[in-house]
Amino acid sequence: PILTPEILPRPDTNVNFLVPATPVESARGLITSDPRIAGMWYFTLMTTTESGATKLAAFCMDEGLETCVINSDNTRLFRVIALPGSTERNDAKMAKTRSKIRAIGRKWAGTTDGRGSDLRDAYPSMKKDPLFKS
Repeated sequence: PILTPEILPRPDTNVNFLVPATPVESARGLITSDPRIAGMWYFTLMTTTESGATKLAAFCMDEGLETCVINSDNTRLFRVIALPGSTERNDAKMAKTRSKIRAIGRKWAGTTDGRGSDLRDAYPSMKKDPLFKS
């Protein structure tokens, strides 16, 4: 017998699929919602597994740095973002946040979960508007 393959229609590539992050509870509440505002600068502390990101975010929050965990472009990796953000990449608010990140990073490096990572490679990144196509 002759086998003919089933031809399926092509998916619509003009549709934006927004996949919500899985809520994760910490001692201070949900940390996997994305409160960032498009056009603002935020520090990305680390990109890692969901478990690793959640542990770092909870540690930072316990140390007084507000953070959130968001799904990265790669669905298996998650980013830990420090709050608050700023309209300027290099203003006093960002310098204060960087200083706080470095102080917390020294403590994080000494923990089992930190494994020597002192967060010195944290970098500022702008939250882009997901509806804007460049």
